[in-house]
Amino acid sequence: MPLAPPVSPWFPVGVRKLAVMCVGTLGLYQVYWFYEQWRHAAAQEDEDIWPWARAVFGVLFCYPLFERMTEWARERGVEIKDSALLLSAAFVVFTFAQRLPGAWALVTLLTALPLLAAQARINAVPAMRDLPPDLRNDRLSPINVFGVLVGIFAIWMFVTGVREAAREHPTKAPARPAPTRSVAG
Repeated sequence: MPLAPPVSPWFPVGVRKLAVMCVGTLGLYQVYWFYEQWRHAAAQEDEDIWPWARAVFGVLFCYPLFERMTEWARERGVEIKDSALLLSAAFVVFTFAQRLPGAWALVTLLTALPLLAAQARINAVPAMRDLPPDLRNDRLSPINVFGVLVGIFAIWMFVTGVREAAREHPTKAPARPAPTRSVAG
């Protein structure tokens, strides 16, 4: 069953809610955000694209989305100081930060920053800013709260596990190899 066409030009979500959801769900909400933004973009241009694929492969499709959002906001008088390329580069770098060792992998939560900047620029356009309160999507629903609580629990478990591993296996200075003597024969 096809989804109803979007009622706004872009997926409406408050910047604070987006921040809480991105960090609190360990980035899972970002996939949903990309899906919804691509679904809205496709409806604007009457394009036949697969929003779900562009959401799953967000790293590959973040630049075209950020570029569309930036141009849409600029055409409507929003002053934008950074570029879609900068937002995309930041998103890609922070996404690959998950490969960092231990607790450093949490740097990947900063992937929310480019999304927040993109959402803020479209939220600044009167067509989005003046949406009726029930369409603004700026409050956490019960399912949002549940997702955030699960994410917070997962972060706590991760940090606790890293700390316990460090206690059980403290870093030791490497032992110096014993000098070898050569026997002259």
